[in-house]
Amino acid sequence: MNEADVAVITKAAGENLAAFAADGWIERPQTEDPIWWYDELMAQDKCLKTLKAILEKAEYDDQGCLSIAGKEPYRVRVRGRRMRAYQYVYWVCAALIPSRQDVVRHRCHNRQCINPDHLCHGLQQQNIRDEILRRAGQG
Repeated sequence: MNEADVAVITKAAGENLAAFAADGWIERPQTEDPIWWYDELMAQDKCLKTLKAILEKAEYDDQGCLSIAGKEPYRVRVRGRRMRAYQYVYWVCAALIPSRQDVVRHRCHNRQCINPDHLCHGLQQQNIRDEILRRAGQG
């Protein structure tokens, strides 16, 4: 991915993170997973540095998907937590704290894609429905 594209995505993520940090309504959660994400999103500089490092490893394909080479979705380790890169990219770019029910869905149906424009927030039930429709040729 070229530097200009990385800059565009990290700039937008930075704006979302700044809005997240400035939002007086958001309080630090009381349970483990949301606390981790809250702390990650509040550490904007480190968060954006990690995001940039992930994006710099990726390349665009013909469909506009942004992927890191490999057969499985690329995984990252951030502050002791291992997760799929697309999850980190989405939650950071959207500046959202996921709950246990939340998943990152791929509009492009490419599980390796980390392009924020191809990712959306949803529930596992929606994710399963997407896969059924895709396999039936309707998605």
